[in-house]
Amino acid sequence: MENNIYDFFTSDLYDVKNINDNEYKIETKNNEECLTIHFLLDNIRIEKLSKCGENSGTYLLNKIEDLAKSMKNIQYITLLDTSEVKMYDCNIDLAILKILTEGKSWYNKLGYFSSDYENEKIHNAEYINMEFDKLISSCRNASETYLKITNRENIIKTIGLLENKIKKKKKNVENLVKKKEKYLKIIDNYDDYIIEEFEKINNNFNSLERKRIKLFPKIDVKISTKEYFNILVKLIDSVEKCEFLEVLIEIIKPIIKYNRNLIKKIENYDTISAYKNSSKKLKRKQTKTKKNNKKKNKKQKRYC
Repeated sequence: MENNIYDFFTSDLYDVKNINDNEYKIETKNNEECLTIHFLLDNIRIEKLSKCGENSGTYLLNKIEDLAKSMKNIQYITLLDTSEVKMYDCNIDLAILKILTEGKSWYNKLGYFSSDYENEKIHNAEYINMEFDKLISSCRNASETYLKITNRENIIKTIGLLENKIKKKKKNVENLVKKKEKYLKIIDNYDDYIIEEFEKINNNFNSLERKRIKLFPKIDVKISTKEYFNILVKLIDSVEKCEFLEVLIEIIKPIIKYNRNLIKKIENYDTISAYKNSSKKLKRKQTKTKKNNKKKNKKQKRYC
């Protein structure tokens, strides 16, 4: 197993560290973290994946897939999609952003799916093809409906569950006690709580609408949500606009269905030559990408 890793993540480019039994952390020579992977009986679990040095996320994922294909016992790769994209000072949920702009997440496009994928695709298509202003209305209604469902009985049940956890745990229960006290205060002032929460929902949506008009007045809200987001993303050129996108995605997120536990079936290489051919293709692809990026940078410098 260890030999396989060093074949793919060579010591001249990467540092491979065994942090636990069958769990490895892979870093660049500049100590940039690229991957944490866990070898299980019949699968590789990706615990963490991030761009590092000149290695894109796609390139690293391809290397892991080649590693998996070289191991006869590995049948699939699993992961939890927590991917984010950094824009200015914002961390944008990449999965939700890609679903809104393309209909599927970044990992979905690369062949990683959950058992709920087909149902999610149908559900999400309804919303991303909906006119943007109607989608926002749906989000507001969903927030208000959720608040109505949060009734006294549910809160009392939550308090009971917290009390049981506190009794069983006994030590280090400060956070549980704080949560319990918070819910007890809600019960004591339940009517005021409901009124305040409705006001918060209205204020949040009204604030969002004012910012939309200020920052993106020319985008037609009558176009589909998918079209709206594709235009919006191209106009993000400041922290303020990025923060608007971040809040907007968080507001829409509850109505988008996405099971983040993903899996990809692996077909093992039958021969060493098959692996070598695949590696050559991957290297050619990376070299071509680097050349294209250099050309783009040169063009940009001409216009500066």
